[in-house]
Amino acid sequence: MAVWRNTTYVEAVHYPEEGYKMDESGARRRCFINDGLQVRRQAAIDFCGCALIGTDSNGPGGTPREWVSRVTPHPYPVPKAKPTLPGGLGPPGGTPPSPDFVQSLYCTSIERTKPMGVTRAEVNAVATGGTQLLGKADIFAEMNLHYQTFRFPNVLQDNEVLATNPGLQVGTDNPLYNANPALCAPDEGDALRRGWQFTRYIGRSIKPGGRILQNRSGAFKFITDQSGTREPLNINEQMNDIVYTQFFVPYLAWPQQAIKNASCTVNGTVFDGWPIGTLLFLGSGAEEHKDVLGQHTYNISHHFRSVSRIRRNAGDPRMPQGEALGWNAIMRQYAGGAYDWEFISGDGTLTLNRMVFLSTDYGRLFRPDQTYANAFMS
Repeated sequence: MAVWRNTTYVEAVHYPEEGYKMDESGARRRCFINDGLQVRRQAAIDFCGCALIGTDSNGPGGTPREWVSRVTPHPYPVPKAKPTLPGGLGPPGGTPPSPDFVQSLYCTSIERTKPMGVTRAEVNAVATGGTQLLGKADIFAEMNLHYQTFRFPNVLQDNEVLATNPGLQVGTDNPLYNANPALCAPDEGDALRRGWQFTRYIGRSIKPGGRILQNRSGAFKFITDQSGTREPLNINEQMNDIVYTQFFVPYLAWPQQAIKNASCTVNGTVFDGWPIGTLLFLGSGAEEHKDVLGQHTYNISHHFRSVSRIRRNAGDPRMPQGEALGWNAIMRQYAGGAYDWEFISGDGTLTLNRMVFLSTDYGRLFRPDQTYANAFMS
């Protein structure tokens, strides 16, 4: 007999069944629980999990705030792999390929619940007082559980993704943070800011790309006689397309205002390792899903494009050598023929609200809309 959250269950002998496949490992378990509609629905929530919206008034100045709270599914633990390479290569026992991630299968469905034994109706029909014999009756339901590999790395509890930062720049705030650690709320966006391996229910894909920079003829010179080139020179600039997909977001947690405000902005802080100003928000899409009880949820995909534009030369403290300047810089030719990336703005200063691309906190895209001090960083 075992207990998982609010459900007491007994697992059948000769179970579980297991299967292993790249991205599709799975297991099936056969368990028994007490019968009853509410008991079965509670088991569905406990074993398959669901997403809810948490709310309180512990934001700045006592303002209301909201967050995504998750009932995580029942795990089926799989020991971390420690392969020994062929021929005895590598250290004894090998090394897990992803030590930061918990390797486990999770309950994704209850394929069937089947009442077994004597039913409640039969007991009530013959028993004096109806429920007097209920506790002595052999009433239970058979439950077939299916466990699978999830598409995202981490399934973490609410207390493992609490907000850690009160505000990432002057003029901004994070309502899910509180100076009292006991009042910090779950924040999947702030966890993603620190690094993808620290967040939960978020998938990530990165695809290479680029564009061609066309330089006019004569822009470069030959090294033998310093004569100008007579044909344009095309330079390939590397870019990456990054998609973060947040899974099972409750309908009312759709961050509509944050998506609008993030349009045509860059990251104002280091975000999942991407340097400041190097990520450009392209837009969001969503797929509608229903959880085990029929509640509407979304898988929301946020699309970004990254560019580095590394400063080559030293001498200007505003643009240190080797620093990625990102989207607010373009290539410039200096006197004497040197080329380098340099910031541009509307008035030739580094004032944030004069830059071509405004900055924002992308963590806002991964939490319900809140009351913020400013829409952008300024």
